[in-house]
Amino acid sequence: MPEDDGFTITPTRFRKVRGSARFSAMAAKSGGIVEAIVRVSEPGYVPPSVRLRSRIDPLLMTAEMAPHNLSALDQDPKVESVSVARPLRPASAPKAS
Repeated sequence: MPEDDGFTITPTRFRKVRGSARFSAMAAKSGGIVEAIVRVSEPGYVPPSVRLRSRIDPLLMTAEMAPHNLSALDQDPKVESVSVARPLRPASAPKAS
């Protein structure tokens, strides 16, 4: 049975949070920061557990948070959805000719 890191994103754990389970677990174990797009129901609202990066419109923002704050976002009645960014693979180095 896999170890429960407390941060894995699954439909049974979170109602509003979607994203890569592998990335969230890696970020949690490394003490990293999770980047996400957050949709709220109140214009201008910024959940207290996030750092606003950019406002897309009054109800939509990009934000950073610690992985352990995903649960608070999932329970926040003003948060409609959280879409955690997927990790990008590093580009492979060009082959020498």
